[in-house]
Amino acid sequence: MTALRLEFAKLRRKHIWLIAFACMAAALLWVGSTAAHDGIGAENGARSAFFGAPFVNAMILTVLATVVTSRVCDVDHEARAWNQLLCHERASQAYLAKFACIAIVLFAAAALETAGIGALVHAFAFPDIPGASEFAALFVAQYVPALGVAALTEFIALKWENQFITLSVGLLLALAGLFGLYLPAPFPLLIPSGYFGTLSTVAMDWNRDAEVLTFYFVPFAWHYLGILAGMTAATLAGATAWFARKDL
Repeated sequence: MTALRLEFAKLRRKHIWLIAFACMAAALLWVGSTAAHDGIGAENGARSAFFGAPFVNAMILTVLATVVTSRVCDVDHEARAWNQLLCHERASQAYLAKFACIAIVLFAAAALETAGIGALVHAFAFPDIPGASEFAALFVAQYVPALGVAALTEFIALKWENQFITLSVGLLLALAGLFGLYLPAPFPLLIPSGYFGTLSTVAMDWNRDAEVLTFYFVPFAWHYLGILAGMTAATLAGATAWFARKDL
């Protein structure tokens, strides 16, 4: 806990919470514009919002995870503080404290977005508003892929001091996650940002003859969540072991 408090203390002037709030505000504006297009009381309004969230988050949450990770890691690069830090903490402890710090910020961001989507679908009086379990699934489907992105970009941010590399990788992950939604398996399963769409709880059918879009809820893909969790855990374990042996 001391190591985690130290990580947050080092971020006091890094505006991490403001960045997270701004990104989630942008995501909600995006989802809200879709809801406004559907119109008040639209039959598929809530399901449409749930369907659109992964497209939004493949970009915005991936970028947020990358930026937060970069700031959390770069604070010690900037201060040349690694030797001093590792005199007081084990390397593995410092690495995991940084990841926990990132995870808390992303948890708050994903929770804010989920609550915001709930407020939007109620404000537009959509008749298909789902229950608490569907909102919980939406939260998990957005939060866990963001953790996967963070696990990968933390390794990059600590391996290379130049944070342009980290941000470039994050942008590529965002683009790959977005366009991966249109590609067949296994491509979306190979990158953490691809799971925003893979874990979506809403699917769509297009009736070409009637020119009607139909959205419907689908069972949560627990097997894909397990694959992503395994990838994230393996990345985190391997990166932690690497950092513990790194000559700083």
